[in-house]
Amino acid sequence: MATQVDTEQCDELLIEACARNLPIELHRRTSSDELVVARSRILGLTDQNILIDTPQSGGRPLPIGKGRRLNVYFQTNNGQYEFQTQVTETRLRFDLNDEVKVLGCALRRPTSIQRGQRREDYRISLASLDEIAAELHEVADNKPDVCPLPSKRFRGRLVDISRGGVAVKVDASERRYFDQGQRFFLTATLPLGFRQVTLLVQLRHQRPILRGDATRLGMKFLFWNPEFTLPQIQTVGRFCPAVERRSIRKKR
Repeated sequence: MATQVDTEQCDELLIEACARNLPIELHRRTSSDELVVARSRILGLTDQNILIDTPQSGGRPLPIGKGRRLNVYFQTNNGQYEFQTQVTETRLRFDLNDEVKVLGCALRRPTSIQRGQRREDYRISLASLDEIAAELHEVADNKPDVCPLPSKRFRGRLVDISRGGVAVKVDASERRYFDQGQRFFLTATLPLGFRQVTLLVQLRHQRPILRGDATRLGMKFLFWNPEFTLPQIQTVGRFCPAVERRSIRKKR
């Protein structure tokens, strides 16, 4: 769980990050709910801004427009941290030292930073693929082997995925049937030559998307039977980098 650090420690963390030119990860959501991840370094610090190197994604510069809101993640010897910010300047040229000039951008300097466990397995957007159908059916509480006869069943589409969880888009009219903590079996056939997977998932959160026409369900994979679950997770673990490699090839 994330905990907020005090103002003095917040300044100390930023000064340390700047002095060490720490790498950072920038996360933002597009209007279609696609997660975009870029990497950069903290190179400078002013009273109002953090100066960073040009963000990169898949080995290529990733333009981020002025005013974009971002979640930023970084790590020090004392732990992992995150903060929310906004792009204040783009294509900003500044002095790294007396001899080197750098083209980068500026982020609004945060007034608060949270300390917490950053997700290690970042979810991969599936927007570049044809829609992947998903089926959900509710299971009995704490009894995955039991599927009650009147259990609820739903159809949706995969939005993004990682080795730790998945996001599913369902029709907005079905939002009322979902509650945090519910467990479901999720079945989907992964493309790019992969097979069908069936995984036990738990609903962590939900929110409206597409101007309220749909609902995004954030779900976590659960290990209930290692012999059954592990091969399914391994399939997902191979599928995620395959999607990333395909995306990089398409950009070349």
